[in-house]
Amino acid sequence: MNELDRKVLQRIGHNGAELAQIVETAGGDYDIDSLIRSGFVHLHRERLVETSTSRLAGDVYTQWYVLTKPGAEAIGLDPDLVDSR
Repeated sequence: MNELDRKVLQRIGHNGAELAQIVETAGGDYDIDSLIRSGFVHLHRERLVETSTSRLAGDVYTQWYVLTKPGAEAIGLDPDLVDSR
């Protein structure tokens, strides 16, 4: 894990972060997939509403990145306080 990965993990912190917040921290060309593959972060997705009136009917979701217990431990956070949903 490099210093930029560590900054991203710190930005995600206890409460998680949306992609825009991660881009704000790390830049637009940052690839968070390596943190997901390493098991430090996972993507949480939550359905907000079901739509049927739009041309492309489907569901509307919100998604954000959350730390896993190993991700919290990697930056010195108590893994039991992480909201991994």
